[in-house]
Amino acid sequence: MLNNFLIDVQSDKIIITTTNLEHTLRIVITDNISIGATGKTTVPAKLLAQYIALLSDTDVSFELSEHTLKIKAGRDKTEIMCIDPEEFPALPDMDVQTQARTVSHLLAEGFDRTSFACSNDIARATLTGTSLIIEQSTAFVAATDSYRLAEKQFQLEQTSGQDIKCIIPKKAADELISILSFDQQPVEIEAKTNQITFQIGASMTFATRLIEGNFPAYKQILPQSFNTTANVSKSELLTAIKKTALFSEELKKSIELTIQENMVSLNSVQSQVGHSEQAIDAITDGRENTTNINSQYMLDVLGKIKSDEIMIGINEPHLPVGVQGKDDQGFQYIIMPLKK
Repeated sequence: MLNNFLIDVQSDKIIITTTNLEHTLRIVITDNISIGATGKTTVPAKLLAQYIALLSDTDVSFELSEHTLKIKAGRDKTEIMCIDPEEFPALPDMDVQTQARTVSHLLAEGFDRTSFACSNDIARATLTGTSLIIEQSTAFVAATDSYRLAEKQFQLEQTSGQDIKCIIPKKAADELISILSFDQQPVEIEAKTNQITFQIGASMTFATRLIEGNFPAYKQILPQSFNTTANVSKSELLTAIKKTALFSEELKKSIELTIQENMVSLNSVQSQVGHSEQAIDAITDGRENTTNINSQYMLDVLGKIKSDEIMIGINEPHLPVGVQGKDDQGFQYIIMPLKK
């Protein structure tokens, strides 16, 4: 049954709902429809979606006869077997009492720039999701696996004055990235004890269960400044890391990163296959500084930064390394260094 759409035809609209018990999506269709009779059924979701995608741009009619959905489009006639809607799982309350309002592209960007840093360790459940904190008129989206942390903050259009603090499962955050599609639709948000609901425009609602527990208090570990900084070309840094990483240890993926005058150098940790050293031009400030980091963690964030210029910041070899795009407002990413 979880592989089915619940289709509810009412007098003035069609409501399509799908759920996996963890999160639920509801779409309301009101435009370009003509309704002859009301009714409700469930239809295999993948089969219906694949079939509809193959139809030409023409009028389509649907008729429910007992447990069979009859579809006509031009000269095409198709029948799909349905299941009694009474067997569909109970749905969560999808009505939103707005606590915050934003624009879809800002929320999509918040999840997209952070969810990749979530942990896959189910034994540490609170790290397998994305933290969403709304305080006054600011939203903070963050994720960490305890070895790196990404945070994106942005301003909200409106709030009710009631703060939100919750952890959204990574799968739900990734679904939201796809649903929101980086466009300009208004999004209204309501968080309850174990559920958060997003009303996206007038026709779409997404609800998901929340992860129980407290997200780590991470603000105190975010560096306010750096002793040493380097501004480099993203494309040059990306290529240099990929070259060096080929010779790093398979498990730790460790590379040595050094900021020195007008240059950033990257060295692979010695391995049985060989060694690589890369150097790229940089605009640097501060003393020479060296640290060891996980190369994959650098590659991950570079894939999310839109700026062509990257700022790398180091304080001490044992303290977090900062990475962000030049003039990238509201985004912070830190990597915990590896032991030599």
